[in-house]
Amino acid sequence: MESHSKSPVPRISVLLSTYNDERFLRDSIESILRQTFRDFELIIVDDASTDRTPQIIAELAAKDVRIVPLRNAKSLRLPGSLNRALEVAQGDVVARQDGDDVSHANRLEEQLQFLDDHPDVGVVGTQMRMVDPEGRYVDDYELPLRHSQIIWAIAFGRSLAHPTVALRTALLREVGGYDANARDAEDIELWTRLASRARFANLPLTLFDYRVHPASTSQERRAQQLARVWEVRAAWFSSLLSQNVSPTLLQWLHHAQRRSHELSIEELSQLTGLLLDLHEALVERMLFLPQEMQHVRADLARLLAELGGGLVIEDEKTLVASCRKLLPRPIYYAAMAAAFPRIVVAKSLVPLRTWLRSVS
Repeated sequence: MESHSKSPVPRISVLLSTYNDERFLRDSIESILRQTFRDFELIIVDDASTDRTPQIIAELAAKDVRIVPLRNAKSLRLPGSLNRALEVAQGDVVARQDGDDVSHANRLEEQLQFLDDHPDVGVVGTQMRMVDPEGRYVDDYELPLRHSQIIWAIAFGRSLAHPTVALRTALLREVGGYDANARDAEDIELWTRLASRARFANLPLTLFDYRVHPASTSQERRAQQLARVWEVRAAWFSSLLSQNVSPTLLQWLHHAQRRSHELSIEELSQLTGLLLDLHEALVERMLFLPQEMQHVRADLARLLAELGGGLVIEDEKTLVASCRKLLPRPIYYAAMAAAFPRIVVAKSLVPLRTWLRSVS
């Protein structure tokens, strides 16, 4: 590998935290070093690894001065390690990378160009694909493109893929970096703090390979991660609504939970009311862009339909009135027909699934 000179002040600081990633680390680091955009520094924090990770970092750092190696004396976990990297970052944009994943060669170039062209955007991610330990394609991981869709998805689903993001350094420092207490959900927790301060975007391009393997954090501690994610979301909901929101209740918004547990009428009523209240709170705080509202409303209709599952809640008149006021007429009729089939609604012959395809 050829040696590269280092700019006095690079445009981008890539923050890479790694722990015992010897099998994949070289490929991950070299995917950054091969970027078409060259003006960056790569800050690698070894989180007290016990395998050959330190040797691999030292070998590559000796060949490329853009690598800034750091090592934790004891494990700080991911948020603590990223904060340590942020302390020394010089670029006006920071980009994320994990020690077992691979960035496509034009990733940094595309993200920096987008941020330069859209000064109102503070955070931009990319689409990514899932690969196996040998780097073979497994599946696509699709993410919403528009700001309002991403804000809405922070609450319920896939919003931004943390390892793919690039964000403005000043913005990340302004909110105090990562919350060290939000381990396993540090990304979602960060998005909730940035939601009122920045606009989000995801590029339509697939620029990242996310490696799925038995030792990865997402597989090893999946249940704990999901529990922490719902705790963080519940805290955000509670703040937005000025009331206590239970993480247990929110978990039923996850499709896997709904399959394993049939919602009672009471649970359905609580969740439906929560969805409507949350939508109203986000609108009141002007976190959505007016020109993107139709996409959020379409997803709200989808959630209402999925939650309905053929049940009619006790206070259906109040709910129907709220939905009629909130939703555009075509979405309202489609949602009511799919979510509450026992409610007779004129013009309800438009199937929700067909209508949503027509507006997507």
